[in-house]
Amino acid sequence: MTDQTAVETDAIHAHFGLSYANYLVLPRTLLQSMPDRWQSEFVGLLDEMAEAFRDVPQAEAYKVEAAREHIVSEMTHDQLFAAGIEVENDDPDYGPGPDTRYHSTSDGREVDPNERVLLPASDPVPHYNRGRARIAPQLPARGEGELCPFGEGDAPGSGCILPAGHQPANRHLVTPGDVDDESDA
Repeated sequence: MTDQTAVETDAIHAHFGLSYANYLVLPRTLLQSMPDRWQSEFVGLLDEMAEAFRDVPQAEAYKVEAAREHIVSEMTHDQLFAAGIEVENDDPDYGPGPDTRYHSTSDGREVDPNERVLLPASDPVPHYNRGRARIAPQLPARGEGELCPFGEGDAPGSGCILPAGHQPANRHLVTPGDVDDESDA
């Protein structure tokens, strides 16, 4: 978990850095591989955001695919074709020159030779596989003597009794918590 005491102004904008990205795409497999407490907090924040913007029109769906960035002037003819870019005035012997022009086949606009475009690529993150795919996260070490947070909150005193950061990360030794009813008497 991160320290929630420090509040950074414009943290989301800062997270995106100097990129021109308008969306954040997160692999489901990695999200479902995080500890349960982290997932619960994350889903709670997503729900809170959805509620806050429920009246804002949004697209019905989005198309997300893995890709690799390429600089237009450095692409092969096959790559340009795959990206939907036509080439004019390309020297057959020497390639792109000062008179070379690039145009998008989808809308006809001129494409800057230094522009970065995306070409589909294979996704290195495995498919979520109906919630079964997991990758052990490399979480920052918790404090000395702290326990793994898995199962905390299921019942008073419940949770994994192994040290934080144990391996394998997806195997836990969980205590059911306090089952002593004498405290209620």
